[in-house]
Amino acid sequence: MRRLTLAALLAVVTALIAPSGAQAVDVAVTAQVLSGSRSITTATVGPLASLGRTATATSAVAVTVTEALVNGDNAWSVTARLCGAAACGSLTDRIVLNGDNTTQLAGSAFSLKDVAVTDTSAALGGGTITPMADADLSTTRTLFSNAGQAPTSIYSGVYAATGTLSLTPPANAAPGSYSGYLVVTLVE
Repeated sequence: MRRLTLAALLAVVTALIAPSGAQAVDVAVTAQVLSGSRSITTATVGPLASLGRTATATSAVAVTVTEALVNGDNAWSVTARLCGAAACGSLTDRIVLNGDNTTQLAGSAFSLKDVAVTDTSAALGGGTITPMADADLSTTRTLFSNAGQAPTSIYSGVYAATGTLSLTPPANAAPGSYSGYLVVTLVE
């Protein structure tokens, strides 16, 4: 009986430590791949000084576009447009006298000049940057453009544009305080 008990015990121990068939266990794996971004992160215009008719006042303009792990775009740009109201509407390419939308300073009295763009992270950015030539604001202007990024590559860069906004009101401009917006738009 002792042999039988010992044999039974040995059979149980052998069954516990003997290799059995392979087992698979499913373990969940999740990952989120982000699309990256390209956006205008800052846009500023300094105040224009008070001035007499036909005199010129200037102000600094600065616009920064930041890319973060975004697919290349063969042609993206930043445009600038003068508007007499926040949503532009029918008051495009001009600013208006405060309290009187019918009295206006045309965009042709304004100009953007000396635009320069610096890729402050040149090792990570890409493409060819082209700043605008000096021009008035009688229509939407391309402040700067970037061309030549490969759509299959990933880019991270910071593009800082600076320039000068100038105003020379015409001799027949109505005196008063005018306001409006310089609307900058990232076009992809």
